[in-house]
Amino acid sequence: MSPGGGGDDRLRDHAHGCLAGVALGDALGMPVEGWTRARIAAELGVVDRLLPGTDRGMATGTVTDDTEQTLMLAAALTETGGVPRVDVVVRHLLAWVDAAGPRADAVIGPSTAAALTLLRAGADPRTTGRSGRTNGAAMRVAPVGVVVPTEDLDALVDAVEETCVMSHHTSEALAGAAAVAAVVSSALAQPGADLDGHVAVARAAAALAGRRGTPAAGPRLLAALDAAVEVARTAADDEDFLRRLVDEVGTSVAAVESVPAAVACLVRADADPWRAAVLGASAGGDADTVASMAAGMAGAVAGLDALPAEPLGRVVAVNRLDLAPVAERLVVLRRLRVAT
Repeated sequence: MSPGGGGDDRLRDHAHGCLAGVALGDALGMPVEGWTRARIAAELGVVDRLLPGTDRGMATGTVTDDTEQTLMLAAALTETGGVPRVDVVVRHLLAWVDAAGPRADAVIGPSTAAALTLLRAGADPRTTGRSGRTNGAAMRVAPVGVVVPTEDLDALVDAVEETCVMSHHTSEALAGAAAVAAVVSSALAQPGADLDGHVAVARAAAALAGRRGTPAAGPRLLAALDAAVEVARTAADDEDFLRRLVDEVGTSVAAVESVPAAVACLVRADADPWRAAVLGASAGGDADTVASMAAGMAGAVAGLDALPAEPLGRVVAVNRLDLAPVAERLVVLRRLRVAT
């Protein structure tokens, strides 16, 4: 098997599944972002259907910045031939913010918002992300995982860092983004591999990335990742899992909580994208981002056909998404990297 993993048809299918999972999880969790698990349990039980974002003024099936910034990063990578460049990522990010207008202000995270203020003032993008500890880098990083193989983890982490430096250049944010990208890349590289193997690659990438950027002042992401996977494997049932996920891991916008939570949902769901999304959305907190990361990783593992056609079709239609060509371009870039 080639280092890129599998044939082109399989790579396209799983890359498409990854992007589709990002969008589906995002739309599923959107209406309950900021809700507590207790409120979700009382009013909805679990979030297992697309709902209108009444609290956010968004229609049923609408995606947020999780999906839009993922596609933004895919476009930036395409422009540079799959070799990330911070200046190009910044230009695409600013263009997305300008095009989205007030809608961007309503959904954009605190670390990215702070960096944007500095960037617009002319600051060096390699200095503007030194305090970014949230999950904004991890939520959009899936295209890096599609493009960059896992054979050289240092190269993967380099690519992740180049897309994160302007907004999330802290050890925990980098480690979180590297973990997500590594699961995606490993899934494309190793068809049929055990899920534990993908998680092990994610752990190794997170360990490398966690040595870079501004050091963490609090809990380390690697320890949180291990604790989250343990919760996923030992919970008595899904309700026990959700309770322990909130109490022992957390689902806030902090990368050290939401990325491990997403990996836990991936493991608990055994890489079923819909179930991973349902678990992520039902936990509350930064529900759209946790569900989006979890379902994106699961889609990379399981492929497009594992996603439910009806809700995915609605999300695609409501947001006018055309994900197949994006996946195709990213796979071409992966093949180019493998060939060189």
